[in-house]
Amino acid sequence: MLSSTETQAQESSFMVSASSRTPSVTFGDSFDLLCLVKPRHNARVPTSVTWRFMPAGAETGDDDQGEFKDLVTFTREGTLQWGEQLLGLGTRTTVDRSHSNTNFRLSVTRAGRREAGKYQCTADLWRRNYDNSWSKVANRTSNLLGISVLQPESKLRVQKTNHSQEFLEDSRVRINCSISSQTSQDSQHAVLWYVRRATGSEADELLLRIERSGAFEYGAYAEEERLRRRVQAERLSTRLYALTLNRAESSDSGTYYCLVEEWLSDPDGAWYRLSRESSGFTQVLVRQPEIRLQVEELESNVTVEESASIRLGCSIPSQSSRDSRFSVSWYVERSEDEDEDDDDDDEQPDEEARECVFSIGHDAVFGNGNCSPREPGPNSRLQFERMTSDQYSLTIQGARPTDAGRYYCHVEEWLLNPRNAWYRLATNNSGFTIVNVMQQVSTLQSVVCSNDSLFYFVFFYPFPIFGILLIALLLVRYKSRNNSKSQEGKNGAPLLWIKEPHLSYSPTCLDPPALSLHPGSVD
Repeated sequence: MLSSTETQAQESSFMVSASSRTPSVTFGDSFDLLCLVKPRHNARVPTSVTWRFMPAGAETGDDDQGEFKDLVTFTREGTLQWGEQLLGLGTRTTVDRSHSNTNFRLSVTRAGRREAGKYQCTADLWRRNYDNSWSKVANRTSNLLGISVLQPESKLRVQKTNHSQEFLEDSRVRINCSISSQTSQDSQHAVLWYVRRATGSEADELLLRIERSGAFEYGAYAEEERLRRRVQAERLSTRLYALTLNRAESSDSGTYYCLVEEWLSDPDGAWYRLSRESSGFTQVLVRQPEIRLQVEELESNVTVEESASIRLGCSIPSQSSRDSRFSVSWYVERSEDEDEDDDDDDEQPDEEARECVFSIGHDAVFGNGNCSPREPGPNSRLQFERMTSDQYSLTIQGARPTDAGRYYCHVEEWLLNPRNAWYRLATNNSGFTIVNVMQQVSTLQSVVCSNDSLFYFVFFYPFPIFGILLIALLLVRYKSRNNSKSQEGKNGAPLLWIKEPHLSYSPTCLDPPALSLHPGSVD
């Protein structure tokens, strides 16, 4: 046992201090805390040392003081006693002490968020009593050690090269997102695809998000623009991602880029986002096919006789797409005579009147283009024919003088967009076909032969009429002869003989039959 004087001397020199070489570490690193107790250990006046800890963010009150909890205690008997606060679930914390019992070290490996906070050590000086019981004669507390556990510095780099791409409608658009470097080989990535509309919208629109687990989450823009069925995201490798737009349309034009999030797992197994970085911009232009529609522009003159047929051709030597469909219409420009008032010199001598003759739509429905035929049905004089996909013809049967004019065909090129809606891409006109109809000169014969009623009156009705007259004359002659014989027999006088009348008939349609009695026909 020590005397009171020796005990007081030991107590007066009793001191505790704490130190650390690494007050700031990153996730996964290790750090050591050292507790130094003075004077040297005296077996008759043993000491016990306790490491205490207060987690970061647990401070309460304005004095920045919180509640410390015991981590581990080196008892006066030299044993270890773990406290209620365990760092790293007790698997990443080690303690040791020097042989002189003056240095007490606390080591933490693979530090995480739970190890960040304030540390201190306390030491108690004990004295054995006469009854072999122990009494605490002194207590010292070290200075505070603040340990910060920080996230590692990000080394994430995403390819920032800008690109410009041009596509035709209904093409497949593919945009890459390449990661040049990452912080750790264990890094995982979440990729967000954005688009900045070509129309100049205020905010960039989120197309979709690829979680680090591989799950997809579509943005509101994809839902609104019905992109969900056409957009496709792929992870080609751990550092290469791709966005694909199938059946692109002109409204998909804009600026696309990806935003990469780097995620790491802390020592406690919790995932945290370390950093974010965006890629370069890819300017995408989706355009309609280049207009290559051409219609035969050769002009021609056609002269036909009245009642003949007029054939009008329409040839398309070049088209913009192999999937094009055409709406074809024929127009005629006729010259109208000026009004009878010739005194007005300001009026034009004639006015060009444009009239639609026939039309067929791109859906092959007659009259579904620009006009409907004036003579629909089976009595129509118009006959349409499609020889090939680029050769059309219209025949006007039974030409009339009113059919004369300048004819041309009007072609509209139609395409089906990715939303299965038809749109008109281009229009073009052919050259003029000048049609002249020679009017027949009217003669007596043509007038008679062209009129059914007059034809029957001249060529058919005279025969039965003349037949009836001939029969009547024969009957009169027969009766007259019988009467003469009977009269001669009665009176003995000679009978007057009536000679057969001279009947002259011309079978032409111009000279009517003539019945005449010549002199001497009655004796």
